[in-house]
Amino acid sequence: MADVLAILDSSDFYDILPGNGDDDFILSYLRKRLAALPSTGATDSIPTPIQDRTQPPALGKATDWPHGKLAKLYAAANTEIEKSCRHKKDFDGEPINWGDLGCVEANLVSSWTPDGIFERFQIVIEEASPGCPKFSYFISEKLTLEGFPNVEVVTEW
Repeated sequence: MADVLAILDSSDFYDILPGNGDDDFILSYLRKRLAALPSTGATDSIPTPIQDRTQPPALGKATDWPHGKLAKLYAAANTEIEKSCRHKKDFDGEPINWGDLGCVEANLVSSWTPDGIFERFQIVIEEASPGCPKFSYFISEKLTLEGFPNVEVVTEW
């Protein structure tokens, strides 16, 4: 992390900032986010193949923020996807491959706007067409009941 902070303090880094007068704000935000990251070894960031989608991948400590929350979201999403198979008739007309359907990513998305920095959760579900609004809404609502409100559900082949 010291290397990253050194980059933030270098003059080269300032050349890539947008130059809208908010450079100090952006740098301050990045420093705070980097300082909050858990310290992990280089091998911790290498993803491992996932055989059982109900078990989250091992990334750092499962209790570290945001890893712990993302791991729980990942597991909850796959549990709700498995349960959704009982409601197939509710999604008639939406192209879904029920055999291989599953959550492959759980993300924490940060967005910067002039009004502030906003964070939201997002999951990516494979084997459902990007045009499955009823299925996406169903999964989002089920995750809300599990303690994950307003999760953005992205479906893709």
